[in-house]
Amino acid sequence: MSPPFPQELLDRSAFPQEANHSYSLWLKGYREAKGHFPDLENPSGRKILSIFGNSRWLSHFLSTHPLLYDSLLTSPYLTKSKPLEIHRQSLQEAFGPNLRSHLIVYKQTELLRIALRSLEMNSSEEEIGHELADLAQAIVETTHNYFLSLHQQEITSFCCVGLGKLGGGDLNFSSDIDLLYLYGEDEKNTNELSTHEYFSKWVEKETHFISDRTDSFLYRVDLDLRPEGKKGALVNSLAALEDYYESWGAEWERIALIKSRCVAGDQQLFKKFSEMAHPFIWRKSFEASALEQIKTIKEKSDALLKKKVLHPEIGPAFHVKLGSGGIREVELFVWIFQIIFGGRFPELQENHTLTALRQLKALSLVPAKETKQLEKAYLFLRQIENRLQMQENQQTHQIPESPEGQEALARLLGYPQETRKESRKAFLEDLEEIRAYVQKQFSTLFEGGPKKQRSWKEEQALRLESELEQLSTFEEKFDSLRFFKRAVTAEITGQYQSEKITFIDFLAKNTELSEAILQEAYQISLAEMTVRYGPLKGEGLAIIGMGKLGGRELTYRSDLDLQFLYDENSYNKMLSLQEYFARLAQRIISCLTLVTQQGWAYKIDTALRPSGSAGVLVSSLAAFLDYHERESKTWEKQALLKARPVAGDPLLCQKVAVFLKGIPFRSPPSPSLLQDIAHLRARMQNEIARETDSRWDLKTGRGGIVDVEFLVQGLQLLHGQDFPELAESNTLLALEKLGRRNLLNPESIDELKTGYQWIRSLETALRLQLESPTNCFELNSPRLSDIAKGLQLSSSDELIEMVRSWRTRIRNQYERVFKNTLPSTPTNP
Repeated sequence: MSPPFPQELLDRSAFPQEANHSYSLWLKGYREAKGHFPDLENPSGRKILSIFGNSRWLSHFLSTHPLLYDSLLTSPYLTKSKPLEIHRQSLQEAFGPNLRSHLIVYKQTELLRIALRSLEMNSSEEEIGHELADLAQAIVETTHNYFLSLHQQEITSFCCVGLGKLGGGDLNFSSDIDLLYLYGEDEKNTNELSTHEYFSKWVEKETHFISDRTDSFLYRVDLDLRPEGKKGALVNSLAALEDYYESWGAEWERIALIKSRCVAGDQQLFKKFSEMAHPFIWRKSFEASALEQIKTIKEKSDALLKKKVLHPEIGPAFHVKLGSGGIREVELFVWIFQIIFGGRFPELQENHTLTALRQLKALSLVPAKETKQLEKAYLFLRQIENRLQMQENQQTHQIPESPEGQEALARLLGYPQETRKESRKAFLEDLEEIRAYVQKQFSTLFEGGPKKQRSWKEEQALRLESELEQLSTFEEKFDSLRFFKRAVTAEITGQYQSEKITFIDFLAKNTELSEAILQEAYQISLAEMTVRYGPLKGEGLAIIGMGKLGGRELTYRSDLDLQFLYDENSYNKMLSLQEYFARLAQRIISCLTLVTQQGWAYKIDTALRPSGSAGVLVSSLAAFLDYHERESKTWEKQALLKARPVAGDPLLCQKVAVFLKGIPFRSPPSPSLLQDIAHLRARMQNEIARETDSRWDLKTGRGGIVDVEFLVQGLQLLHGQDFPELAESNTLLALEKLGRRNLLNPESIDELKTGYQWIRSLETALRLQLESPTNCFELNSPRLSDIAKGLQLSSSDELIEMVRSWRTRIRNQYERVFKNTLPSTPTNP
């Protein structure tokens, strides 16, 4: 009597209805070959049997090669990875007319072993990826060596480079392999062919050998990552590649070459190739176009996804590789850091995604909590991808659309719930959580990237730089800064008052002017520090704009809220980093605030730095991140919503920009969030505004500017973990994004936007009239009629009623959001 299929394996299999059938075929074949039934009491043997009911194609393969059971049972590599060298030894005697058939059987045997390691031996997906890549390399290398043996008397140096997941040592079960071929020199003709023609024919034959589908293919080969993609030559000389990458290489090709490694052929030639490509891939400087190219890669992936998986009835199913929150977004997250910082940090010059991600943690470029979660997400998504492909040996990345298919996948992933429906539910919940996290991290990071500056700002920066170049002393440059600021401010104000630009443009131009002046103040101060203390090696300061500067909302006579950050990898031989950068920051502040014959440029406020006025003036980036990870209070998270780099060392600013938008959302909002904000708001109204019946404060008073800002910031902090796009520093744009997510109704959005702009324009009108940075609205002021006229109102009485109306409407909106959290506060008219 035939031994039955073990019930415990049947209970947890993905396809129980097929398990018994495949098992019976295998059992029959085994008995016919050996004359007896196999020993099924061995625990390892039962694990081998788990392939039945979990992989149709491997079940068929084991059924048609039943004695593989015995060799797997005694294999030392069922419980550990098989090294590449062992593959090489196993294949080195296989040359001959039956090489291809031998390689096909060898590959399927190894995939069966690796699948069992994945399903039953608790092998990590990282180990599985390495094993699959080593197997592919061994087969490509054997194929290449076979063709090499046929041409030994005619060959110059020649090699095959692995790219993509093969190059990164992290292959899938049914993955394409991305290859790039190159040879040494165009030095001779062979059989009346040029060297290039000779190797082109070689590549055609070698690629056909690997990918031909007449009977069963070894691997699908993708050569599209070569120069010029599908239009380019199949093979190139080293000199041709050097010319191409120097002259025409695109950002996507830099990214592709990050994962390059030699998988067959001349290792010395590959070493020369790597040395040639290194400056192209790992640049010391950073161009904003790099992130634009990465954005383009993502957009192309999205377009390809829509084209591939859009279902006419149920919509797009989740694509594990290209879908939102999928594998590609984790890879792009890592690539962005590698492209930005790889030239400065050799530790990031890694071809393996997880290794590079861990280096981001080691270099404090990404917090440990985030790298751990992204690593967990990547491995989970890769496990899904591998289990999907394991079923039928198909290159699929798409979650099944049917509940039955999802139940089978959940079982294949090891979800142990009693019913298949429960397994499916638990799997989909985990998947949604992982997807949301990856999507949030990717979106936050990308929104924090560099943006193109407006041409007007560039023009002002060039004007200012040109003027300063004519001056020799620091004092002359200080005066020139002040004169320039006053002159351009007058230009902007004239444009606004004559209605040539809108109020929003007026705020934006004032902001951009301040950024241009801050950058020159930084350069002047750094030059002076260099004269006194010698050069600084590494990166300088990143000047962080907070408040209205960070929000791109500076009005007439606004102060600048600033923070200063530095990188601990810098060095100055005369001073400690803390002392050097503190002096540099103080010099920048003096450059802008000291009163000269031209007055001052700006007043500076640094109270929004960590720990407020009690904190150090400058912080290292690592200390800054650590502080906000562990200690920052609600008011500091509010302040960080408006933080962005506005001047300083360009590379450090790029680095800092990556982090800033995500910091306020790294931890869940506290239950007392709105209460904390409302309490602070009440204190500002009572202790700062101190309004009376005849004097209202447009900023901190009841229904003032801060009501709108705190309302927006409260909702941003409350919902930012769920909606990363809420990481927006500009108040009006943040309101629009809150509206898109239905976190405020359209009527509230319109009222708050209109009221905020009107109060801000009144604030500006007051400052222009009084030539003072005031926010006070004096109801008895003799200037009210002039201010009213400037705002196109008929009288001071109409102006007062308009202010009263907007303050009431804004406060009503504020109270709707902060209901049940409002402390008792005095009510002013």
